[in-house]
Amino acid sequence: MRRITLVLAVVIAFMGLVAVGQENRGAIAQEATPDTTAMMTMAAHPIVGTWRWDNDPADPADDSYAIFAADGSYLEVTKPTNVGVGIGAWTPTGERTADVITVFQDVDPGEAFEPGTGTFLVSLTVDETGNAFSGTGDLQTRDADGAVTFEASGWTFTGTRVTVAPLPDFGAWQESPPMAATPTP
Repeated sequence: MRRITLVLAVVIAFMGLVAVGQENRGAIAQEATPDTTAMMTMAAHPIVGTWRWDNDPADPADDSYAIFAADGSYLEVTKPTNVGVGIGAWTPTGERTADVITVFQDVDPGEAFEPGTGTFLVSLTVDETGNAFSGTGDLQTRDADGAVTFEASGWTFTGTRVTVAPLPDFGAWQESPPMAATPTP
């Protein structure tokens, strides 16, 4: 009988330790989990997705493309001769509004690379369709030593959502004429 009591006591103690370990592990996991409500709100925000910035309406080759990720990260790519790639973050400020900060590591929009940073802080509003945005923002550039070299405020920005769609009709495709035979002497 004493043996059964001892085995039963060991089993009960073991189950208690397992339960305490499970409880502590669950508490630690909950503390490390980010605020899921905020993440779900960001994921549902209409700015999330891929966009085409119309940087200069007079120059269609000056557009850039950007991704607003559901976790608040941001990536923008411009043509290589216009400051390259910018990284940043965005945050919702309303149901259809957001602020985004972008940092580029080239401050010369020409072909020459000029080390430093160009930082844009922009406030955007997505229209009711969810397929266009507009906004205003500021720019500050700094040289490689961190000294401010340029500041501008009140810039206006527009963009359209990149969507999956058929290619436009390019007209009748024409086959290239066959290459002429190489003449022989």
